[in-house]
Amino acid sequence: MDSGPILALFMEKKSKSGGNQHLSSFWTIYNSLARESPEVIRELASSWHWEMPDKENLDGPNIVLPSRPIIGKADGRMQINFAKAYVAGDPKYPMNKGSPSLSPSQEAALKALSDTARKHSLQLDTKAGDLVLVNNLSIMHARDAFVDDVVSGEVRHVLRLWLQDQDSWPVASSLGYIEPKKAWHVPDKHQSLRTLSEWIQLPRPIRAVDAAASQKHA
Repeated sequence: MDSGPILALFMEKKSKSGGNQHLSSFWTIYNSLARESPEVIRELASSWHWEMPDKENLDGPNIVLPSRPIIGKADGRMQINFAKAYVAGDPKYPMNKGSPSLSPSQEAALKALSDTARKHSLQLDTKAGDLVLVNNLSIMHARDAFVDDVVSGEVRHVLRLWLQDQDSWPVASSLGYIEPKKAWHVPDKHQSLRTLSEWIQLPRPIRAVDAAASQKHA
């Protein structure tokens, strides 16, 4: 969410088990919901309360973003900007105390969105060395849980970059993407590239923050 129009994933190493990547066309999801549950489309296009982890202070309260929809439209193209944790909370990043709870219609809309995405998803048979490029505005993506094995060296390591270029789609203004200057002009002191041996020594929550700070400039 709030990343580049193009998502790039380089499969450096695979885990012992799990970790499969799944892709699902948002346009297919949208058309399916429009036919079967138009009320879900209306709910997704309405205003939602968003919160993001404060990457400068993981133990502090989350950053509250302006209310905005999950789906939008630009140049005749339906688009999605979504990560469930930021509207419904996550065990690692719970919503702020006092934040509004999801309404029954919002909970139903998220379930319908997830169920429809799974129904139309495609599992990728990725191997070490593969590079996956995804339109982040029209393709939803997810992965399975995974198990690493440090002894055998089967440790999942995926390099993720959020990319922009001259031909990238314009983003629907209603989706509230972070200002390009903040997202793409990252000071040198916040950019870091680590070797795999250095990377696997970091606790997973810190890896996520380090990746967000170092890779968004690509």
